[in-house]
Amino acid sequence: MLFRSAEDNHVVITGTGEAGSTVTVTLDDGVNTPFTTTVVVNGSGNWQTSDIDISGFADVLVSVSAFATDVAGNAGAPATHPGILHDSSAPAQLSINVVEGDDVVNAAEEGSVVISGSGAEAGATVQVTISDGVNTDIVVAATIGAGGTWSTAGTDISSLNEGSLTVTAVQTDGAGNPSTPATRPITHDSAAPNGLALTAPITADNIVNSAEDDTLVVFGTGAEPSSTVQLRFSDGMNLDVLVTATVDGSGAITGAPADISSLNDGNIVVTAVETDSAGNVGAPVSLTFTHDTSGPTGITIDAPDPLLDATEEIGRASCRERV
Repeated sequence: MLFRSAEDNHVVITGTGEAGSTVTVTLDDGVNTPFTTTVVVNGSGNWQTSDIDISGFADVLVSVSAFATDVAGNAGAPATHPGILHDSSAPAQLSINVVEGDDVVNAAEEGSVVISGSGAEAGATVQVTISDGVNTDIVVAATIGAGGTWSTAGTDISSLNEGSLTVTAVQTDGAGNPSTPATRPITHDSAAPNGLALTAPITADNIVNSAEDDTLVVFGTGAEPSSTVQLRFSDGMNLDVLVTATVDGSGAITGAPADISSLNDGNIVVTAVETDSAGNVGAPVSLTFTHDTSGPTGITIDAPDPLLDATEEIGRASCRERV
């Protein structure tokens, strides 16, 4: 028999005996003063003590003994019980590890969030609660591993609101004593960024020539200040050119100078993808411009006639005379 802290102030001992006799019951932890009480056996031969408070006893095996005295005053032989285990000590408070690497749960993670930690006792159970304070809490049981480590299975928290969440973990030992709750605040951010726009035209005439194609800078607006933006230039044939843009406090982006001279002349598509600080990826936005590095062709010069005949010479002379 086991008594935990929630039960040790109302322990009830029962038994059987001779109707009308008085039973003296003693509980002893071997450390503190034994507790003794008496009870009369009812007409059916059963007896039961009132609630006994053993909360002051040590956490040990508490012996239980009883003897009966009949109405004539004769005392019977003592009856003993193997004892009841008094365990009123709460297990230690658990430790909760960083959740998903940064305590931020994004859209790619919210469908299978794993909560883990340490400090579990052997034979205990661990219950984890995730709450936004508004919707129904998500409650999961954890598995205890070697060395007191514990971990939940992947849990879907998409039903909880965006913003601050609280993770609470409680272990309950084999006696049923719960630990002090351990808590960890985390952030639920599953909203993808969606305000990014590229500035058009890419150049004044939306044509990138040979003097511009080795240091092409792309601009844009609407990014989240703490996000990252990657720019990809593609002609659909050659290896894409990738650069990263810087994002300022207003959300304006400035691409690193891109060398697109390896791309074919013709239409080039530049695509921007924004990833916010939580790891959520926005929808790609793109612009098309023309890459034209070929100089003009087809110009010719008509060669003068190197030989003049007599008629042409006379004509020229006449012209000179008139002048």
